[in-house]
Amino acid sequence: MTAVAAVVVVIVLAVAWRRRYPAPYPPRLAFLLDIPLRGLRPRPAQLARQLGLEPEMRVLEIGPGSGVFTRALVDLDRPARLVCLDLQPAMLHGLRRRRRARTPSLVCGDARALPFRDGSFGRILLVS
Repeated sequence: MTAVAAVVVVIVLAVAWRRRYPAPYPPRLAFLLDIPLRGLRPRPAQLARQLGLEPEMRVLEIGPGSGVFTRALVDLDRPARLVCLDLQPAMLHGLRRRRRARTPSLVCGDARALPFRDGSFGRILLVS
Protein backbone atom coordinates (compact mmCIF):
# COMPACT_ATOMS: atom_id res chain seq x y z
CA MET A 1 0.00 0.00 0.00
CA THR A 2 2.88 2.37 0.76
CA ALA A 3 4.39 1.86 -2.70
CA VAL A 4 1.06 2.71 -4.35
CA ALA A 5 0.75 5.87 -2.27
CA ALA A 6 4.30 6.88 -3.22
CA VAL A 7 3.54 6.38 -6.93
CA VAL A 8 0.38 8.50 -6.63
CA VAL A 9 2.30 11.27 -4.86
CA VAL A 10 5.00 11.23 -7.57
CA ILE A 11 2.40 11.44 -10.33
CA VAL A 12 0.56 14.32 -8.62
CA LEU A 13 3.83 16.20 -8.12
CA ALA A 14 4.87 15.62 -11.74
CA VAL A 15 1.53 16.92 -13.05
CA ALA A 16 1.72 19.97 -10.77
CA TRP A 17 5.30 20.66 -11.91
CA ARG A 18 4.36 20.42 -15.61
CA ARG A 19 1.44 22.81 -15.14
CA ARG A 20 3.58 25.33 -13.30
CA TYR A 21 6.58 24.99 -15.65
CA PRO A 22 5.27 23.96 -19.09
CA ALA A 23 7.81 22.77 -21.63
CA PRO A 24 7.69 21.19 -25.09
CA TYR A 25 7.40 17.44 -25.33
CA PRO A 26 10.89 15.89 -25.26
CA PRO A 27 11.88 14.71 -28.77
CA ARG A 28 13.63 11.64 -27.34
CA LEU A 29 10.21 10.44 -26.09
CA ALA A 30 8.35 11.08 -29.37
CA PHE A 31 7.93 7.33 -29.91
CA LEU A 32 5.53 7.31 -26.93
CA LEU A 33 3.13 9.48 -28.93
CA ASP A 34 2.50 6.50 -31.23
CA ILE A 35 1.14 4.25 -28.49
CA PRO A 36 -2.37 3.35 -29.66
CA LEU A 37 -4.36 4.99 -26.86
CA ARG A 38 -6.89 6.27 -29.38
CA GLY A 39 -9.61 6.45 -26.75
CA LEU A 40 -7.78 9.37 -25.18
CA ARG A 41 -7.74 11.51 -28.32
CA PRO A 42 -9.59 11.70 -31.63
CA ARG A 43 -8.91 9.00 -34.19
CA PRO A 44 -6.54 10.55 -36.74
CA ALA A 45 -8.39 9.42 -39.90
CA GLN A 46 -11.76 10.43 -38.45
CA LEU A 47 -10.48 13.86 -37.44
CA ALA A 48 -8.91 14.40 -40.86
CA ARG A 49 -12.27 13.65 -42.53
CA GLN A 50 -14.20 15.89 -40.11
CA LEU A 51 -12.06 18.90 -40.98
CA GLY A 52 -13.98 19.26 -44.25
CA LEU A 53 -10.89 19.94 -46.29
CA GLU A 54 -11.22 21.05 -49.86
CA PRO A 55 -8.61 20.20 -52.52
CA GLU A 56 -5.56 22.44 -52.28
CA MET A 57 -6.77 24.01 -49.00
CA ARG A 58 -3.84 25.10 -46.85
CA VAL A 59 -3.75 23.47 -43.42
CA LEU A 60 -1.44 24.33 -40.53
CA GLU A 61 -0.70 21.61 -38.01
CA ILE A 62 0.83 23.04 -34.86
CA GLY A 63 3.04 20.67 -32.87
CA PRO A 64 2.83 17.59 -35.10
CA GLY A 65 4.88 15.49 -32.68
CA SER A 66 5.53 12.06 -34.15
CA GLY A 67 3.18 12.68 -37.08
CA VAL A 68 0.13 10.63 -36.05
CA PHE A 69 -2.28 13.24 -37.41
CA THR A 70 0.13 14.36 -40.14
CA ARG A 71 -0.01 10.87 -41.65
CA ALA A 72 -3.83 10.94 -41.71
CA LEU A 73 -3.89 14.38 -43.35
CA VAL A 74 -1.35 13.43 -46.03
CA ASP A 75 -3.14 10.15 -46.78
CA LEU A 76 -6.54 11.73 -47.50
CA ASP A 77 -8.10 11.12 -50.94
CA ARG A 78 -8.05 14.84 -51.64
CA PRO A 79 -4.89 15.96 -49.86
CA ALA A 80 -4.60 19.48 -48.58
CA ARG A 81 -1.45 21.54 -48.69
CA LEU A 82 -0.14 20.78 -45.21
CA VAL A 83 2.39 22.83 -43.25
CA CYS A 84 3.67 21.51 -39.91
CA LEU A 85 4.97 24.00 -37.34
CA ASP A 86 6.98 22.94 -34.32
CA LEU A 87 9.13 24.77 -31.81
CA GLN A 88 11.74 22.03 -31.73
CA PRO A 89 13.93 21.24 -34.75
CA ALA A 90 14.49 17.71 -33.40
CA MET A 91 10.76 16.94 -33.65
CA LEU A 92 10.67 18.18 -37.25
CA HIS A 93 13.75 16.11 -38.13
CA GLY A 94 12.09 13.03 -36.65
CA LEU A 95 8.91 13.73 -38.60
CA ARG A 96 10.90 14.09 -41.84
CA ARG A 97 12.72 10.82 -41.11
CA ARG A 98 9.44 8.95 -40.48
CA ARG A 99 7.47 10.45 -43.39
CA ARG A 100 10.34 10.44 -45.94
CA ALA A 101 8.97 11.15 -49.43
CA ARG A 102 5.52 12.16 -48.15
CA THR A 103 6.78 14.87 -45.81
CA PRO A 104 4.73 18.07 -45.84
CA SER A 105 6.29 21.51 -45.53
CA LEU A 106 8.04 21.84 -42.17
CA VAL A 107 8.54 25.13 -40.36
CA CYS A 108 10.42 25.66 -37.11
CA GLY A 109 8.71 28.39 -35.14
CA ASP A 110 6.70 29.39 -32.11
CA ALA A 111 2.91 29.11 -32.22
CA ARG A 112 2.67 32.13 -29.93
CA ALA A 113 4.02 34.27 -32.78
CA LEU A 114 3.06 32.52 -36.01
CA PRO A 115 5.44 33.28 -38.89
CA PHE A 116 2.58 33.49 -41.43
CA ARG A 117 0.32 36.23 -42.72
CA ASP A 118 -3.26 36.35 -41.43
CA GLY A 119 -5.60 34.26 -43.54
CA SER A 120 -2.83 31.99 -44.86
CA PHE A 121 -4.65 28.81 -43.86
CA GLY A 122 -8.14 27.42 -44.31
CA ARG A 123 -7.76 25.22 -41.22
CA ILE A 124 -5.43 25.13 -38.23
CA LEU A 125 -5.03 21.91 -36.27
CA LEU A 126 -3.66 21.68 -32.73
CA VAL A 127 -4.20 18.41 -30.88
CA SER A 128 -3.14 18.00 -27.22
